[in-house]
Amino acid sequence: MRDLIDIPVPFQTFNDLTAFCDGRRVTEELAEVAGRAISEWIAMQNKAASDDGSLRGGYQWKSLFLPSGTKIRVAIRRKISHAVVDGDHILHNGEAVSPAQLVNHLAGCTRNAWKHVWLLLPGETHWKLAETMRT
Repeated sequence: MRDLIDIPVPFQTFNDLTAFCDGRRVTEELAEVAGRAISEWIAMQNKAASDDGSLRGGYQWKSLFLPSGTKIRVAIRRKISHAVVDGDHILHNGEAVSPAQLVNHLAGCTRNAWKHVWLLLPGETHWKLAETMRT
């Protein structure tokens, strides 16, 4: 068997693990079961991090970081346009743009992007005005 170390776990967790193993006639040692559980937990954390875009980059807009996968919505003159953060860029119609470039292009004049850009971050369900998310 490999070298082992002691890791304190809550007493109830230990009781649950031993009861589970006894009830199922698990032939593995508790240390092997616990080690596999920890390894699987690490793999799940790594997958979740890459799924939510945190390992795929994002766009830094002054003090606001927009992770890859963030959806952008701009409504000007009753017309709604969309863009998305893909890697380290904001893409609108296949072109990389800044928030100001996007808003100014759509408006045809200079406007404050913070007041016109709505954001839907990965994993969120509600759009938020960029201005309210600014620190």
